[in-house]
Amino acid sequence: MDSTLESLSYLCYLRKKGIIGEDEFGFAEYEITRLLMDKEVQKYLFNFYHFSNKALAKKESAEEIVSGPFQYLLAYAKEKGFIDKEFFNKDNNKYEKILPF
Repeated sequence: MDSTLESLSYLCYLRKKGIIGEDEFGFAEYEITRLLMDKEVQKYLFNFYHFSNKALAKKESAEEIVSGPFQYLLAYAKEKGFIDKEFFNKDNNKYEKILPF
């Protein structure tokens, strides 16, 4: 799963940097959208985000995506409304906590 998420995050990175255009990104957009709509994937990303940020980064704000191999996928998810501001609150009850953070 990590490899798939990392590859899709890389595609989001290429899109954000303008290395690939929207037409090229469109080839993977459906798969990215379907993946980000899945509640179990959201739960996994929530846990991974908070676990890795605790271990690897100091963030300046609660909604700043700062670290991890999925940071561009998370930025895309935020941009498109797949995750909301509660995602960035580690103490919310919307997502099940399964990792120690």
